[in-house]
Amino acid sequence: CSQWLTQADITTFPEVKLDAALQEVEAQLDKHQHISKEAGVYDEMLNRLQQQGGAMESQLNPQDAAILREKLVAVELQFKRVSSKAAEKVSKLEGALEARRDHESQLEQCSQDLKSLQTQLDKANLPVPLASTDAQGLLDKHRVIEQSVSASQKVLDYKTKELQEKLASLQPAVEDITKSKEVLQTSGHAVSSEEVGRLNKEFQKLGQKLQQRCTALEEAITARKLYEGGIGEVEESLQHSQESISKLEQPRTTLGKKVEVCQNLSATVQRSLASLSPLSTRGEEIGAEGTDTDRDTVTTQLAVLKRELQKLQFAVQEKQQECEERLVGQQDFQGEIDKSLDWLWKTRVEVTRPDPLTLDMQYVQEQLKICQLSQEEVSSQMRMIYALSDKERAKLEALGEEMPAIMADKLAQVRQLETELDTELAEKQTKLESEVELRQKYHEAAQSLTAWLEAAEYRLHTGEDGVDFTRAQEELQQHKDFFADTSPHQAQLTEMQDLAKQMMPMLQKDAMQEVLRSLQTMQSRLTSAEEGAKNRDRTLSRAAEKWKEFQHTLEEVSNLEEETEEKCHAVDTSMPKSLHTAQERLQEHQTAVSTFPSCAVQLSALQDKARQLEGEADYSTKTAISRALGQLNERWASLQRSAAEKQVVLDENRAQWQAHQDQMETLSSSLQQLEEGLPQDQVEAAGMEILRARVQETKSLCEDLETVDSSLMEAGQAAQAIIGKLDPDSEAAQAVSQEVRELQQRLNSLTQQTLQYQHAVQEELVDREQLQGELGETISWIQGARAELTEGEGLGPSAVEVQGRIDRQAELKSQLTARLQ
Repeated sequence: CSQWLTQADITTFPEVKLDAALQEVEAQLDKHQHISKEAGVYDEMLNRLQQQGGAMESQLNPQDAAILREKLVAVELQFKRVSSKAAEKVSKLEGALEARRDHESQLEQCSQDLKSLQTQLDKANLPVPLASTDAQGLLDKHRVIEQSVSASQKVLDYKTKELQEKLASLQPAVEDITKSKEVLQTSGHAVSSEEVGRLNKEFQKLGQKLQQRCTALEEAITARKLYEGGIGEVEESLQHSQESISKLEQPRTTLGKKVEVCQNLSATVQRSLASLSPLSTRGEEIGAEGTDTDRDTVTTQLAVLKRELQKLQFAVQEKQQECEERLVGQQDFQGEIDKSLDWLWKTRVEVTRPDPLTLDMQYVQEQLKICQLSQEEVSSQMRMIYALSDKERAKLEALGEEMPAIMADKLAQVRQLETELDTELAEKQTKLESEVELRQKYHEAAQSLTAWLEAAEYRLHTGEDGVDFTRAQEELQQHKDFFADTSPHQAQLTEMQDLAKQMMPMLQKDAMQEVLRSLQTMQSRLTSAEEGAKNRDRTLSRAAEKWKEFQHTLEEVSNLEEETEEKCHAVDTSMPKSLHTAQERLQEHQTAVSTFPSCAVQLSALQDKARQLEGEADYSTKTAISRALGQLNERWASLQRSAAEKQVVLDENRAQWQAHQDQMETLSSSLQQLEEGLPQDQVEAAGMEILRARVQETKSLCEDLETVDSSLMEAGQAAQAIIGKLDPDSEAAQAVSQEVRELQQRLNSLTQQTLQYQHAVQEELVDREQLQGELGETISWIQGARAELTEGEGLGPSAVEVQGRIDRQAELKSQLTARLQ
């Protein structure tokens, strides 16, 4: 670091040499810029050195530390001095280099600008044109060059952008060069004074040449302006005269005006011809300054002007003579105009007379038609007047004349009166159309409001003959929809009132009163309709509620009847398969008809409500109620009849089964008793009394069997009736038949047993009675035989008698043996 500081201090110590060559100044700048760049690196090194020294101070004794601090401070001061001196010399050298370079560039630029301006001046060195504007353009080119030079003299800062523009001036550049020369000379720079002198000399020479040319051009321009001004005046006078004479052919130019114009034009042409002589002399002088073409142009221009003026003078004189000859005979048309004015005034008074209107739209339309006819009549009359006017005007225009002032005024009055009359007629038509529109709107609003009021009143009076409960809800909704918002109708009434106010100024008194009465009536009817709508709304709401309640009750009763009817219809009336089933069906039917009292009560309550509704209802509601109740009553009666019929059938079925079962039980019991009562003792072992008792018993038993048989036949018929109601192939029918057959078999078996027993008893009894008879006969025979035998102990007198007795005894013996057997 000390080495660098020493070397840098040596380098920066001497003063810079500004009077040296440019390369040497650049070399000095490079050395000092290198030192300035290295100063940043050594600044960091110096900072680290100071940090290391500060760290070492605590390890050194006070003397060494003080020495170290002094060295560090000296190094820091030397570094600051070297770096600041290097920066200062870099800045000084850079400024010097920039000044040297700008100086050289300025000299070069001045030289180029002088050449460019000289070239421009050479190009602008042309003959003076004939036209002053062209000459002025040439002067402007010189002025541009002069202004460029003058502007360049004011540029003081050669560092600005104006030094780079094409028209940068020379003089300020020379002044800058002079100033920079003095500055550079004082600072030691070498400056070329010969170049600066040359530039000054060239600038002065160029300025003098520009001044001479500008002065000559100004004089030429002044001469041309005077010439052009004179020519312009003559041409303007010629053009004005030509326009004036052409205007004589325009419409609305009177003959008097034409004569006056012709006289003025003749004087003007004379003055223009007199002014051409001095202009010719000046034109020749100007042509001499220009080219041959310029001279020919001036000569031709003057000749043409003279010829045109002479031609115009002849035309003016001819036209003046023609107009003076024809300034007669334009007064016949004025009479027609006067008549037209009188007719228009009378028509205006007649048409614009105020006339009050009625409320009748047809009358207003007729007035509107009259107004339109008046417009057409005025239009027709004016077409006639304008046709005459156009005819007269055509005559005047064909002759190049203008309408006389008095005629023009009267025609203007006609037009004005026509305009006013048309305006008044248009206003009247507008008012009448407005009145028609007002009446149309009024009548439309009145018809709409009246139609609504009539519909509303009809709706409000429909319930006077009674309430239609069947359509109460629908009518209520329709009523609410119809009367939902009466504000539009109130707005219609308000609109009618507004329309009436607008019509009032044009109405007759009677029509006004009629409108007021109509509006009052409408207001009254609208108020009454609104009040009636509220009452009707309450009535319909109450009716809808009552009808809804009635319908609900009707539906409940109908549902109850339907439910009962379904339950009743659900009961099977066909022949059941058993008594138990018959009893169940009967119980089911009784359960189904158990709701009859409740249904009758509800039906009675429904009829009470129906009577209440019929008190307020109309014919259609009464018919509907009557029809609904009739259907319910008919259904109820049909249900009761059906239930009664089913009850009969079910009772019959149960009775048949009950009778069958009772018969079967009775017969079975009877047969059981008869079986138990059938004697079981042996006939052979019974005594005669018992047998005789058994005969009576069997006889009674047979009678009982006959009775049982008769009952069984009846039971069989009853069973056959049951079977006839059943499916013959069903188990129930087979069971009934089997049960009857079994009883029949028991009866037959018991009958057979009884008969057999009875026959046995009877046979036994007959046998016993026969035996008893035979025994008695035998006993009697024996007694007789014994008696006979007893009587036979005394023998008769003869042997024949004894033999007879012996044979008899043998016969008796054989008879006894036979009887014993």
